[in-house]
Amino acid sequence: MISMGSVLQDLRLAGRLLVRSPGFSLLIIAALALGIGVTLGVWNVVESVVVAPLPYREPDRLVAIWEANLPEGVEKERVAPLNFADYRALPGAFEDAAAWWQPDVNLADSAGEPVRVAAVEATANLFSVLGVRPRLGAGFETQGALYDGNLAAVISDRFWRERYGSDPKIVGKAVQLNGELYTVAGVMPAGFHFPRDTDVWQRLRWPFTDRTRYAHFMEAIGRLRPGVSLDQARGKLAALSERLGEEHPGSNKDWSARLVPLQVEITGESGPVLKVLLVAVSLLHLLGCVNVAGLLLARGVAREKEMALRAALGASRSRLVRQLLTESLLLGLVGTAAGLGIAWAGVRLLVAVPPYDLPRLAEVGFDARMVGYGLGFGLLTVLLCGTLPALGLAGAGWEGLLPARGGKGIGAGPALRRLRAAMVVGEVALAMMLVVGAGLSLRSVHRMLEDDPGFEPEGVLTAHMVLPLAVYGDWHRVSQLYSGLLERLEEHPAVTAAGATGFLPLEPGWRLGYSLPDRSPEASGEELRAQYVTVSAGYFETLGVPVLAGRTFDRRDLSTSPAVVVVSRELARRSWPQGEAVGKRITSGTRSFGPLGSAFQEGRDYEVIGVVGDVKNVGLGSEAEPALYFVQTQFPYRNMNLAVRGAAPELLAAILRDEVKRLDAGVPVARIRPLGDVLAKATGRHRIVRLLLSIFGGLALLLAAVGVYGLLAYEVSRRRGEIGVRLALGATPASLRRLVVGEGLLLAGLGLAIGGFLALALGRLLASVLEGVVPHDAGAFLGAGAVILTASLAACWLPALRASRVAPAGALQAEERVF
Repeated sequence: MISMGSVLQDLRLAGRLLVRSPGFSLLIIAALALGIGVTLGVWNVVESVVVAPLPYREPDRLVAIWEANLPEGVEKERVAPLNFADYRALPGAFEDAAAWWQPDVNLADSAGEPVRVAAVEATANLFSVLGVRPRLGAGFETQGALYDGNLAAVISDRFWRERYGSDPKIVGKAVQLNGELYTVAGVMPAGFHFPRDTDVWQRLRWPFTDRTRYAHFMEAIGRLRPGVSLDQARGKLAALSERLGEEHPGSNKDWSARLVPLQVEITGESGPVLKVLLVAVSLLHLLGCVNVAGLLLARGVAREKEMALRAALGASRSRLVRQLLTESLLLGLVGTAAGLGIAWAGVRLLVAVPPYDLPRLAEVGFDARMVGYGLGFGLLTVLLCGTLPALGLAGAGWEGLLPARGGKGIGAGPALRRLRAAMVVGEVALAMMLVVGAGLSLRSVHRMLEDDPGFEPEGVLTAHMVLPLAVYGDWHRVSQLYSGLLERLEEHPAVTAAGATGFLPLEPGWRLGYSLPDRSPEASGEELRAQYVTVSAGYFETLGVPVLAGRTFDRRDLSTSPAVVVVSRELARRSWPQGEAVGKRITSGTRSFGPLGSAFQEGRDYEVIGVVGDVKNVGLGSEAEPALYFVQTQFPYRNMNLAVRGAAPELLAAILRDEVKRLDAGVPVARIRPLGDVLAKATGRHRIVRLLLSIFGGLALLLAAVGVYGLLAYEVSRRRGEIGVRLALGATPASLRRLVVGEGLLLAGLGLAIGGFLALALGRLLASVLEGVVPHDAGAFLGAGAVILTASLAACWLPALRASRVAPAGALQAEERVF
């Protein structure tokens, strides 16, 4: 039975010993704090984003609804409103379902200047499907109707506080959304921003029958009926999709509905990425634990005479082991406290400056639960680091250690030497895994950035404008404003080129069908579909998109001129594989699709006047989809991205704001950013994984080198007598250096082989979550091996040099020193 007095005695002794060796203590505490802090911080994010249930009523019954056309290669597409109505009405599947689309909205009121807001136009039942009620007001009350002609809006708690100063009488007041008066019907609870980062919810104002089944532009969620499983609902929707394909072959052939658990949908690609980072940081922490265990073992061996004296005075083996564990526990407590501070600071930094669009970021926090996790994790770490060295020392035996009895020390025993060697091999193996992971992510980002995106982003500034429907209901006025704005911009000496587009590169346009007047769809062997993009004259020149044939749009192409179109190289290849595209004709598809309204005429023929290079329009890691470019004078669009090439971004931004204000002070200019930021955003996940894995790999490399150095330096110190004998018998300093370096490189080589094999699994894990990662990339493996081998060689050289400089006479006479 262990008494409290003996425990306190152990703690006092442990404290004195740790204070007596501050350098050793600080090294251990720093290693533990870094490992515990970083691992706990990453786990905190993973738990909040991936593991924790969604903050809605019975979230496991919520699903996202998408559509797919697998024969056409479309795995995930928005939902056509009429299809959604059929899905919602399907017997036995949903308790209810809601849909929305995301328009670009300007808000104007008496509270300040007009601003762009993140808004959605949603069916009136969106909040009830989620099981969330407004904190103020009644929200959308429509007695079961999904839409209502009365204009009502609900705002977020954040927007209510920031824009209106938490005005308790905000409900019932009027605001202008895109020039139309809406009544504020409610304020949502704090932290609610579904979907994504929404601040304003508009009630749907039009019936689904106003749109066709060709119009895939809405997002949707459903709440499964009690007792209905996800697979059962999928089966019912599959049967319905097949029936809709037979009833509406023109719009629904080969289209099907997809159901995804809402938590998986919201987490998206961030979930797997965060899990990979958790695996990587856990490997780094394990490596740190092995390193700390090695340091504790070395310290225990260095104190062998102290321990032998205690044993001689009557201390039992369990008492000595308990003393070693108490010292480890004390170090662990201090390290855990520091690690909690690191985790807290890291989480606060992540929330304040997110590295990319991380979902559920508002739910990430550091509370008492995380402190409990940290203390438990710290205790586990201490046990992992301290138990193995303590048991190893205990198992070595303390007999014959005192100099008077001629002992040679437990450090010379084969068991402890094998234990330390195994630790070094393990450190090198873990370092190999992390350095390979860093190399794979580095090479994947390099490949993505080397891949030609189809445009030149340097020197281009972009901005986004929304022309309100109430003011710009006439399409001719829309076209006139953008044409006039671009002309004024081009007159500035600081501007070399200016253009506009409905969709920037890497942003998918509207995927719609088209036909060729001289060829039937059956003759082509596949349905012809492309991304429809509205652009202005000068757009291709501003972005540096190469013209491969014919010409691009210019001021000749007016609304009254013959209808013309520019096609991408991929569309030309698919449509006319054997001939020239310029001069051919294309017939547009459907008339009405979502926010583009009725400006687009069904069945209108366009003449192809030019072919341009493919511009990445899905992602850097994906091939460009076929694209049809229409001139904005013939195919006007109210919401346009401006692109200006010229002087410094700050000057271009000021010019943009001034010119827009001169034309219409009520239209805010939003999302002003360099075009390069679009590329940076597309590689955001890759960049953060690359950065963190590079940091983890560098730390792992350092720890492995320290482990190799520590073992060899210790062995050289322990074997000074043997080295003296070798020198006395004729061994040269060079042969001793080869001996020491050879022993170190043998351990490093074994670790590299084991780590390389394990790194294959890590590579496959990375490839599953990041585009462009080649899990068996020989360059990454060879590079990692070379770097670790070089570091190991450097770590071996100092002990080898020390061995070669041992004086034979002194080594033979001196008592063994302990590292």
